[in-house]
Amino acid sequence: MSKQQFEIDTRQLERLSSELAAFPKDLRSAMRSSLTTGIRKSLTTIVPKYYAINQSKLTRVFKVIDKRYSGTDDESVSFEVSGRRLTLEHFYYSPQRHKTFRPMIEIIKGHKKKAGDRMGEDGEMKTPFVINAPRQSGGGRIKNVFVPLGRPSQRNPQNEALKSYRTVSVPQMLGHHSVADEIQENLLEVFDETLFKRIERRTGVMQQNISRG
Repeated sequence: MSKQQFEIDTRQLERLSSELAAFPKDLRSAMRSSLTTGIRKSLTTIVPKYYAINQSKLTRVFKVIDKRYSGTDDESVSFEVSGRRLTLEHFYYSPQRHKTFRPMIEIIKGHKKKAGDRMGEDGEMKTPFVINAPRQSGGGRIKNVFVPLGRPSQRNPQNEALKSYRTVSVPQMLGHHSVADEIQENLLEVFDETLFKRIERRTGVMQQNISRG
């Protein structure tokens, strides 16, 4: 799991304290919602610039968790981005024809390579291929890159068990230094754009009154 920390410049927020002293809960709520919006928008905007992932699929494979710890300072704000390791269905691979062997895959943009063979449990090298397989949950079928495991399937012992390739998770993508740098910059821009609007909506305090001085 990649751990990447981002820091927010709080000097502007500190200058708001006198104007918003009567609205501490509203201010914290506006801050948290603005940060959540900033994180989600930054991830869905920046990650597809570096990873060959479909933007619509990206929004469904990570969560932004608001971390609140009992007994800690109420002013502290901490978030965690969580997500599972993604299969190749979320990325570019070609060709996508049924039973295509060793397709070319692209996870990081501009870096294409063939899906490699893997050792099966029977000691033999297994060749990956593209097939339409039943979804594990939700019904229907999905086209993905699979590799034989070298043992019988539990569902149908006459067939060989298959496993889909697993790649990186969204949190691991944050370990890419270019992604991390650009997300931090974009996050601050979105945070700044949304914070005052939400403070005004929650408290009725106009932005010009908040910003003066």
